[in-house]
Amino acid sequence: MIPARRFLVAALLCLWADRCLAEPQPSLTPEQQVWLAKAKRSERAGWVYLHVEGEPRERGFQHGYLLAKEIADGLRVSRIEWQHQSAMDWP
Repeated sequence: MIPARRFLVAALLCLWADRCLAEPQPSLTPEQQVWLAKAKRSERAGWVYLHVEGEPRERGFQHGYLLAKEIADGLRVSRIEWQHQSAMDWP
């Protein structure tokens, strides 16, 4: 990578880490806690594995909760790429 690009990547990672650590974690309802008790997440060799079960709403919640960090990271990267390539804001 060229030095300016490395600096940009490092700066973005620092901003992302700072933002993630500053965000308060929402509290879960008792119903959501029961849903999450049925689910689990594991990581092996760079892959994330999920076990989800229950009704569609429960599975959707489990999936979103267990992959929230990756989903948010993907959206942030997409937003940065969009703004860079199109010169338009991402509303």
